[in-house]
Amino acid sequence: MKNLLLLLFAFLLINVSKADTFPADTTKKQTLVKRSVTAIAVISGNTSSGITGVIRFTRLKKGIRITGELYGLTPGKHGFHIHEKGLCEAPDFSTAGGHFNPEAMKHGSMHSETRHTGDFGNIVADDYGVAKFSFIDYSISFKGKNSVIGRSAMIHDKEDDLKTDPSGNSGNRIGCGVIQLNSYRKH
Repeated sequence: MKNLLLLLFAFLLINVSKADTFPADTTKKQTLVKRSVTAIAVISGNTSSGITGVIRFTRLKKGIRITGELYGLTPGKHGFHIHEKGLCEAPDFSTAGGHFNPEAMKHGSMHSETRHTGDFGNIVADDYGVAKFSFIDYSISFKGKNSVIGRSAMIHDKEDDLKTDPSGNSGNRIGCGVIQLNSYRKH
């Protein structure tokens, strides 16, 4: 009886397996699924600010798209930079080091020929303290000497003047997040 049950179970298992097996379609070409590498920085405020938000970095064929949504800012312009180290320790985020500058350039706007690799100019918060932004940068990468992975995204309390070394006169560091690889996303 035991052998009969085992035989019946094996027969059912083989037939169920065959039912789930489909012949390969050799008439259609296989298409490759392209994947887009993304990274993310979750922004938190220092002990005196209530800033929260997310900045996403998406690798494109050319450049990196940077999109963000931040809350709790004062209305107006705020300097936005990538800093050298991925350390965001309160109260002042000084553990993040200076602007990411592997080429040892002077501070400038993101459209200047000479600029820190991590200089992104300003983001603008509306009357409710919300800043939404999206742009493409061609200087940063996810690999090599210009990689932003493991570095920090930093928000400053003042407008970046886009010229004064080393930080554009952009004031205190009020929001920080470590940039980490996020996932592979199918397109």
